[in-house]
Amino acid sequence: MPTTLTTPALPLLDAHGISAEHDGTTALCDVSLAVVRGEIVALAGANGSGKSTLLGALAGTHRTSAGSVARAAATRVAYVVQRSSAPDGLPLTVLDAVTMGRWAGRPLWRPLGRADREIVRESIAALGLEGLERRPFHALSGGQRQRVLVAQGLAQRADVVLLDEPTAGLDDEAHELIARAIDAEARRGAGVVHATHDPEVMTRADRVVRLDRGRIVR
Repeated sequence: MPTTLTTPALPLLDAHGISAEHDGTTALCDVSLAVVRGEIVALAGANGSGKSTLLGALAGTHRTSAGSVARAAATRVAYVVQRSSAPDGLPLTVLDAVTMGRWAGRPLWRPLGRADREIVRESIAALGLEGLERRPFHALSGGQRQRVLVAQGLAQRADVVLLDEPTAGLDDEAHELIARAIDAEARRGAGVVHATHDPEVMTRADRVVRLDRGRIVR
């Protein structure tokens, strides 16, 4: 569980000397990374280099074996994983899935209001999902599901947005929609960290951090 920072001048997230394992193998070794407001950081590297593990460690979902991940006070983190499937019988629509983003960190007794519904609408529009709101999630194509997951992350209006290969395998239109959404999140003031193999996406980042066998390489 990330600790909490109390000094406003510090980064939103600050990983210092973290190491971690995945399936009994060292996945990260002495990695340090700071995430600041309004910056896009692209994580590059071959499959198995540690990108997904680092994102999980930053999100607090992957246990670290050494080092620390500190979080500025009241910092909210959204974590968008790679493509997800849903059981065919699960009555989850596109609108339901994106709306779930507004429930992140919200007490169950606090209902969604007009502002929440507007944020959901904006997130759906940003990912080109208008007209699909009532479509079952399980009936979507893989690319559409990925856009829904990104829209769900946007709907959280988090301070830090972490995305695991959000444009992988997408057509040019979906690729551009997600790239624009990432740009917009940074302009909003969020710190964005995403894993990618895409050179074009890397050029849009403020900083590219390359990983090789669990270590940051220069």
